[in-house]
Amino acid sequence: MLYLYQGINGAFTEGGIWEYIGDDPNAPAAPSSWDGGIDETALAQGVPYEYRYTVEAPCGKTHSSVVTVYKTVEVPYENDDCSNAKLLFFFDQTTAFKNREKNRGSCVLQSGESYLQLPPTLEDNGVFAGAHDIWYRVTVPKRNDGNEYELLVTIDGEAYSGAGISHIAAAGYTGKCSNLNEVGSGTTSSQKLIFSNDLGLLVTSQLFYLRVGCTGTLDPKGRTGNEGWFNLTLKLQTI
Repeated sequence: MLYLYQGINGAFTEGGIWEYIGDDPNAPAAPSSWDGGIDETALAQGVPYEYRYTVEAPCGKTHSSVVTVYKTVEVPYENDDCSNAKLLFFFDQTTAFKNREKNRGSCVLQSGESYLQLPPTLEDNGVFAGAHDIWYRVTVPKRNDGNEYELLVTIDGEAYSGAGISHIAAAGYTGKCSNLNEVGSGTTSSQKLIFSNDLGLLVTSQLFYLRVGCTGTLDPKGRTGNEGWFNLTLKLQTI
């Protein structure tokens, strides 16, 4: 329930009457009591709904306030989807890393999403989804030496103790955001996850995407308690 009286600014007098003053026949009914609420699930996204609160003062004068409510869309963090993935670099042709990264807010999957699905759909890989995970991208240098290669990913929250990430879930992809191919994935109940991603012969350089998040049950604030800091290392090695 959405309690309209909480949206009144300034002095507030109990015992007044609410009324809907818009023209939408499908608008949620006004509260039947001064401290009643409206059904927020009936609100249309992005549409303003105005409700007037009227109360009669002891002197006989009538006072009113108008509260406008909206149903907004959750805006994901900048690097919360594939197309806005954070850029990594190989600094010595075999290793790339990021230290002191943090997944903010909730890192659990949203409805309909999956880390461990092959191949992922647009909704699953985060292009249109709002999961609070982190995406990275890195260009893996070509080798073309006849050997097959894998990219070993280490996500380590142990260095940050209780402030570190735990219950990690992650997946690696090649291809483009509109057509990703999952090449590796892993989950753990601890603060450290290591998993490999098969990149094949590497006859050409290859773009690699990494998705980092965690699992858990959402609390009323939309968090799991498993969010936190971590160090990230990508190591290219022969299979």
